[in-house]
Amino acid sequence: MKAVLYYTLRKTSDKLRTSRTIVSDADISNEYTFGVSGEPFAFSQCHNRVIVVEAYGLTGEISQLEKFIREHVKP
Repeated sequence: MKAVLYYTLRKTSDKLRTSRTIVSDADISNEYTFGVSGEPFAFSQCHNRVIVVEAYGLTGEISQLEKFIREHVKP
C-alpha cells in the first residue's frame, strides 16, 4: 500500500509541476519550481527528506501518523 501511495504522490507532483510550469510561462513574475527541470519528479530531488506513513481516518488507524508527529514536530 505504501508503495502505491508513494508512486501516486510522485506522479501527482509531476503533473502539478508540469501544469504550474505552463501557468508560470504566462506569469513569469511569480516563478517557482520543484524537482529537476526537464526530468520526471522524484522525491530524491527534494532537499528535505520525504517520509510516507499510512493512516486511515475512516477507521481511526492513525498510529503511524501520531508517531511521526511525536518524532518530527517540535512543540
